[in-house]
Amino acid sequence: MTKRMIIMLLTMTLLFGSIAGWYFLKQHKIRAFMKAMQYSTTTVSTTTVKKEIWKPMITSTGSLVAINGVNVTTQASGIVTKIRFKPGSMVQKGEILLDLDDRKLQTNLDNAKAQLLFATQNYKEIQALFHVGAASRNSLESAQANLAEAKANLAAAAVQITYLHIPAPFDGKIGIHHVNLGQYLEPGETIASLQQLDPLYVQFSISQQQLSDIQMGQAVDVHVDTRPNHIYHGKITAIDSHVDTETRNAQIQATIRNDDRHLLPGMFAQVDILLANTDTVLTLPQTAINYNLFGNSVLVAVPESKTDDGQTIYQLKLRYVSTGEQRQGRVVITKGLEGNEEVVSSGQLKVNEGTRVTINNRITP
Repeated sequence: MTKRMIIMLLTMTLLFGSIAGWYFLKQHKIRAFMKAMQYSTTTVSTTTVKKEIWKPMITSTGSLVAINGVNVTTQASGIVTKIRFKPGSMVQKGEILLDLDDRKLQTNLDNAKAQLLFATQNYKEIQALFHVGAASRNSLESAQANLAEAKANLAAAAVQITYLHIPAPFDGKIGIHHVNLGQYLEPGETIASLQQLDPLYVQFSISQQQLSDIQMGQAVDVHVDTRPNHIYHGKITAIDSHVDTETRNAQIQATIRNDDRHLLPGMFAQVDILLANTDTVLTLPQTAINYNLFGNSVLVAVPESKTDDGQTIYQLKLRYVSTGEQRQGRVVITKGLEGNEEVVSSGQLKVNEGTRVTINNRITP
């Protein structure tokens, strides 16, 4: 009997010991899991809300226009004998661009020279006779008139020849030619487009309410999408004399330098008109803002705790913000932030309010 009791007690002790051991092991595992969960975070990149001094500006869109730009044409008809320019090249004022057949006019010029020589000799002879009384005044005057007519005919023949050798009217870039060797041209037919590239006009419009902020000589910055990181500087050189009755907009013209000749007439451009005063504003990169129908928002990283190795853990807080002007990828924050907050700039798709994160700004998550 005693032996049975001992065996029973040992069995019960082992049973309860196993249960207690399992309980304590379970609690240890739970505590380890919770501790691991405590340090389970998502990695994001952040940016700091900056206070910046911004020069207020009026932004408009417009087009680039050549100060001098024409379609080069001919005043005379004829057959093309030589094309002297290379399409897309720069040409100088007075440089001959194209020749038409001038053989017939060269013959006319030779005839005019011969007539002038004859009229000159005839005039000298009659003048000599007139001085000795052997010729009348009418004869002298008639010879003098014939000489003047011969000079005029020679000058006219020379001018007619110049019409067959078409020069560049100003310095500029010549375009693709629209004629071919041997082609017969009529007066007024386009040979090629010639555009002066430096400087250029940029023409744009502003509303009548903004006219009071505009004046001659005011600085402008011009951007084109073909060179998004380059700014072309210029000044307002003309303000139109009327406001359009349909749009209530006024046309403005600025002149800009185009030293690299990258800009071409007809290009679309964004124009920033710089105003005199300055403002201090809060800004964020555009990528840090979540835009939606319910309001624009950002995720602010608030320090919460530290890991065993000293790394800071942040909790994300949702802040609704009001936005203002956008400029070169940055947006003005007019309401919702105070400055110096750490805002999630990338990785927003995998986090939301309340998510615990660590920050790594050396990589883009």
